[in-house]
Amino acid sequence: MISKTLAQTLQGLPFPHKLFILASSPEVQSIRWAQDGHTVKIDSCRLKDECFKPQIFNVKSNQHVLRQMAYYNFEKIDQKCR
Repeated sequence: MISKTLAQTLQGLPFPHKLFILASSPEVQSIRWAQDGHTVKIDSCRLKDECFKPQIFNVKSNQHVLRQMAYYNFEKIDQKCR
């Protein structure tokens, strides 16, 4: 569960900053840093429940998040949900 404090911190920030903060936060399970510290892992199965709120990512599908990542030149590494 994402706290009100974290949600307020994210308001008005550009997408890459939000992504960095979310990946670094122990409150967030759907977005994490990989072991190499250079790769962001996104659990798309959990993402909707955890981050699709107006104060986090005001979106209704994973596709919007993926488009934002592509816009900022992130590369997708495909893996299935477990």
